[in-house]
Amino acid sequence: MRSQRFKHEFNENLAKKFYQDIRCGILHQAQTKGNSQLSYTSSVMVERIHNGIRVNVLMFSEALIKEFEDYIRLLEIGNRLARENFLKKMQFIVDPNDRSPKRGYGLRF
Repeated sequence: MRSQRFKHEFNENLAKKFYQDIRCGILHQAQTKGNSQLSYTSSVMVERIHNGIRVNVLMFSEALIKEFEDYIRLLEIGNRLARENFLKKMQFIVDPNDRSPKRGYGLRF
């Protein structure tokens, strides 16, 4: 499933740059990498800048929350693909060594 809220903001190159500079930078080094920046005042959610990207934290956070709420609704209404993917991920979290072909189907909700 692809995000409806981010598909107009991120192309493949911006998504890779976000992953490398923002996500990995903050997670592994507690700071963004390259020249990438977090902003509260930028007029767009994400934009390319010299040797990096600038992400408006407020716009990004708002879109991420709405995306998560949409995902929860898909699970609640019984969307088959969303539920199967959720179950597979939860099974992996519960038992990452389980390599059974029916992985994820032991969990029910």
